[in-house]
Amino acid sequence: MFEPDTVSKDEKPKFILSKKEKWIAILVLMVLILLVGISLVFRKNIDVLNIVNHYSLVGVLVISVVACSPTGVFVPIPYLLVILTLPGVLAGKWGVVAPVWVGITAAFGATIGQFLSFMIGYGSRNISESLFARISAKAYNKAVAWIKKYGSATVFVVSAVPNPVHLPVTVTLGAARFSPSRWFFLSLSGNLVKCLFIAFAGYFSMGFVLRLLGS
Repeated sequence: MFEPDTVSKDEKPKFILSKKEKWIAILVLMVLILLVGISLVFRKNIDVLNIVNHYSLVGVLVISVVACSPTGVFVPIPYLLVILTLPGVLAGKWGVVAPVWVGITAAFGATIGQFLSFMIGYGSRNISESLFARISAKAYNKAVAWIKKYGSATVFVVSAVPNPVHLPVTVTLGAARFSPSRWFFLSLSGNLVKCLFIAFAGYFSMGFVLRLLGS
């Protein structure tokens, strides 16, 4: 059973890093810089759907990783829109399996991107607590209380339901030393539910629209 600590809103964060934490911080920073660069490329070539249509599932994977990583906060990419519309585009070639492959690929990409957020917390509890003490001690303490009360359900729910608190909750889960393998399984399960639901919704709604247009 893990028991993460809360932080006081008046507490001054202390950045005391071990050698391991310094290396993890450097590694995470390098990965984030790389993802920001990729994100900026996508932003300059804003026609994301054409990019995905050209690169198919590889494009879905890359966009999902970047959009769901911490860089997605600063360079938002509409990956849910891709999941919604792409199955209809690929339906002529793949049929009903189009939303299945799109949903599964997007779920894996989203989980990989979110794993970076998890590792920020897992790799350095001091960094994550200090970070959220600076941003919002109240939000951090709410996340801690939720984790203590609901445990594994938290991981699944925040992955299965689109929400604005995924990043702080995921970092907090890492700081609480939640099992990485357990987190990955539960997060992937939640992302599969979300992405497959959106993909099939897009697939069937696209078919309905085409029938209305007489195509």
